[in-house]
Amino acid sequence: YSDNSDYLAYAKGRAEIVGFSSKGIKIVGPKGTWKFDGVDKNMYQVEHDEMFASIRAGKPNHDGEHMARSTLAGLMGRMAAYTGEEITWEQMLKSQEKLVPDNLDWNGPLPLPQMAIPGKTKFV
Repeated sequence: YSDNSDYLAYAKGRAEIVGFSSKGIKIVGPKGTWKFDGVDKNMYQVEHDEMFASIRAGKPNHDGEHMARSTLAGLMGRMAAYTGEEITWEQMLKSQEKLVPDNLDWNGPLPLPQMAIPGKTKFV
């Protein structure tokens, strides 16, 4: 529950970004293991430093499309797991599923969705 590591798999090996800082980067591949032993920097601070520097330089990063695609990929994975079906980009873009109730009210009831069962839950 408190692990903030990233584990990546690719054709020729794997990579692990362990813990809170870039000091824990380790790449394992067919030619051996490489571990980053450089300066220990907080990855969240570096992200903000680079973002502000790009804005000040008049060359802001435009990550909106990347973020939207990444979010859509996560939703596709969720729906594939819920339905037990392969879900395509086209299907997700045309999906009619609603994840938020029509009427949001601090004092109103919040309906609980049915438990998803792969193979029985239908794609909407």
